[in-house]
Amino acid sequence: MPRGKFLGVRAVLLYLALFNLLLHLITYRQYGYFIDEFHNIDMGKHLAWGYVDNPCLIALIACGVRVVLGNSLFAVRLLPAICGALVVWLTGRMALRLGGGLFAVALAALAVIAAPIYQILCGIFTVNVFDVLFWNLCVYTLIVIFKTGRQRLWLVFGLLAGLGLENKISVLYLGFGLFIGLLLTRQRQCLAGPWPWAGALVALLIFSPYVFWQLRHDWPTLEFIRNTRAVRHLRHPPHMFMLAQVLLLNPASLPVWLAGLDYCLRDKDGKDLRTLGWSYLVTCMVLIVLHGKIYYLAPTYPILFAAGAVAIEKAAGRSRDLAWLRPAAVALVLAGGIAFLPYGVAVLSPAAFIRYSDALKLHRIVPVHRGDTIALPVHYANMFGWDKLVESVAETYAELTPEERPDCILLAGSYGTAGAINHLGGKYGLPEAVGGHNNYYFWGPGDRSGKVAISVGIPKSVLDELFAETEQVAVIQDEYLMVNVAGAPVYVSRKPKISLKDGWERLRRFD
Repeated sequence: MPRGKFLGVRAVLLYLALFNLLLHLITYRQYGYFIDEFHNIDMGKHLAWGYVDNPCLIALIACGVRVVLGNSLFAVRLLPAICGALVVWLTGRMALRLGGGLFAVALAALAVIAAPIYQILCGIFTVNVFDVLFWNLCVYTLIVIFKTGRQRLWLVFGLLAGLGLENKISVLYLGFGLFIGLLLTRQRQCLAGPWPWAGALVALLIFSPYVFWQLRHDWPTLEFIRNTRAVRHLRHPPHMFMLAQVLLLNPASLPVWLAGLDYCLRDKDGKDLRTLGWSYLVTCMVLIVLHGKIYYLAPTYPILFAAGAVAIEKAAGRSRDLAWLRPAAVALVLAGGIAFLPYGVAVLSPAAFIRYSDALKLHRIVPVHRGDTIALPVHYANMFGWDKLVESVAETYAELTPEERPDCILLAGSYGTAGAINHLGGKYGLPEAVGGHNNYYFWGPGDRSGKVAISVGIPKSVLDELFAETEQVAVIQDEYLMVNVAGAPVYVSRKPKISLKDGWERLRRFD
């Protein structure tokens, strides 16, 4: 067989991307639905130009997935897995664009596969996996622009950036970092032409419906951001933020992306990447100053992996004395990737993971949110307890009299609870849950009278304002559930003091 066909650069890159896809198709059922997946499924049933916590693209994708494939766990997880494979492929393509050969392309792709953060993000259906993809599509377009001088490709950049913004507004970090990077390098000359500004206009036009939605609804996302920072976000000092980057990317890959940063900023062969090097530094500093979540910087690293792989390949090629760099780099990245694999992919049972994690204790070094579970990291803990929660609500609902059930409303204290009931409650004959948390507030209380209410996770003091009688009938418990969700009380309330529509504002909560 011709080597170029089955063992060439493009073939090997394709194999690595398919391996990443297969890894998630094999392991997707190990745990349950992630909390945000329930929410995104419900968003797909309530299409709008914007939402409290995100723009509209994730809802459109969720709607499309439901229509084409349904809402099974496989259907929900398939597209993120494909996106993860595309990011692996795109990173290898970046290395190829930078002049890398087989080794550089393979090492760059392996570095992405071996990084726990990318495995986490492409294993669940959230905006974050699409954020990584759109961000790096933008970066790849920039590489082509800088390498070829084809300025009209700024229009493609604007299209991709606009779609990225309609997925998650964090693409603004890319825009800001890129703009400062351009100003700091000789590539600022392109700003004298019309095409970068035309690209920015394209992005703005695509993003504008979301801005108009915010204006119409009195900027709920700003309230959401303020409350989230106050209630849920942890403020990491700079050294802890950077330590988190090392851990999330696989500590063994640190030499690769540091070499990539140096290549972008100082190497003569990387002169076309100066803007991207400075863009990384600026974005990193902005996130540290603004106390952004530790994974917000994840989309910036594929280009550093690609550049670092090219730098290592070129260094090893300059002298026989440095030939050891190639096998050493691959072995190091693979060893770290295997060691950290359980943190990114559910290859172990929860009990086995806890035993493994207790030996390393890495997820406790840099927690993501306040209230993170002791046993599991947040991205795993938020996959547990939902079946028990819905079963508890179903048991309570079944205990109501036949006369009460048609008037019963299910009140959820959080978007996760509401989404879980709506997605898993059908087999129990449960009505759809409603609530005042984030987007559920705008979707309203529904058509049921609410003479009887079963609520989960809503403070009794709030229920006492709405109902004359409230009794606690159960408590949600699961050994792996987030500690700020486990222990949520289940109440049954009767004799409403006011209609739920009149009291709806009291349930409003954006965080």
